[in-house]
Amino acid sequence: MITDKAMQAKAGSRDVWLIEPGVRGAGRLVGRITPAGARSFYYRYTTPTGERVRLLIGHYDSRGDGQSKFTVQQARDRARDWAALYRAGTSDLRGHFEQRERDEESRRIAAEQEERR
Repeated sequence: MITDKAMQAKAGSRDVWLIEPGVRGAGRLVGRITPAGARSFYYRYTTPTGERVRLLIGHYDSRGDGQSKFTVQQARDRARDWAALYRAGTSDLRGHFEQRERDEESRRIAAEQEERR
């Protein structure tokens, strides 16, 4: 299990990767500590073609806001949500999130145009 203590460990000369245990085929929560001391969470999964993908969840902060800074539990919850999407058949999560951002941007632009009328 990834813990606060592990995420607060002193940075070394190479990246340190912490991997949360889980069931095969569901993806994993991964923590990263860089030599510069940056600490981040990723959701790692394998596509049907065998490509390993890491999606940034956000940066570690012991008082996370759940948006850009995450506690270990907040990151674990986000990874669990993304794992549910993945297991439900969304094998390209990166593409899914990019499309969702494009859709939200289109809705925002349409709403702004409607307000101007």
